Amino acid sequence: MRISALPLLLTLSWFANGQTLVSPNHQTVMLELYTSQGCSSCPPAEKWISGFTDDPKLWKELIPINFRVDYWDYLGWRDRYSNPLFSERQRRYQRLGHSRTVATPGFILNGKGWNGWFYRKSMTAESLSNAGVLTVDIPDDLSSNKTAQSKRTNIQFEHKQEKLQALTAHLVIMGFGLEDYIKRGENRGKTFVQDFVALAYDSAPLISQADRSVTNIAFPDMTTLVQAHPATQYAVAVWVSKENDPSPIQAVGDWIEMGPDTHQE
Repeated sequence: MRISALPLLLTLSWFANGQTLVSPNHQTVMLELYTSQGCSSCPPAEKWISGFTDDPKLWKELIPINFRVDYWDYLGWRDRYSNPLFSERQRRYQRLGHSRTVATPGFILNGKGWNGWFYRKSMTAESLSNAGVLTVDIPDDLSSNKTAQSKRTNIQFEHKQEKLQALTAHLVIMGFGLEDYIKRGENRGKTFVQDFVALAYDSAPLISQADRSVTNIAFPDMTTLVQAHPATQYAVAVWVSKENDPSPIQAVGDWIEMGPDTHQE
């Protein structure tokens, strides 16, 4: 569902139409791209990942996320989507031996470093056949006038293999068609149109209950997010990992099917 940037004179209330996202039992492939507007070698990787926007496997079998790092922000241009949490996530992969380098563009495929893009190789990933079923209930009303409790996202992970592990749930909101003109730095004079960009992130520990684990995470205030980052579309992704390892065990995602309840002021 495409959403146009709306004039600021409208008072917005955002509704997600009571979406429930359910993963398959087999592991959904999660592709992480680490990049920056200050990186001159990143635009081709950004263009490549944008190609998945219309891929029939999107959300059903594949969840791409464009994480913006902050360690190039000193090079004359600060990426407005950069987040030190994303830089640390990439470094953790290296510290745990899941990837060799911390660089941009950098790819992580199902928790493992992947350099196939640089050699034009097809994307193949090891995946679990019995990863577990991840269910996410998105609250109906995402507007800023609702209480924090009414905007909680309920997350349930039914599993077998991971029941003895401490688990963490992660939630990210992504923006699409985000346009930025780069005034300084290595990409000076270029206009970027960016997709799958992580705009908001949160996480919470899962509480074990027999063969399932549950938690809830506050859904970001979409009124504020849309005003700060007008995009053509928005999507949500949720994944589960071990407490001390960012590698996804299971993931689910979809477009946010939201529409404005607008009132002229």
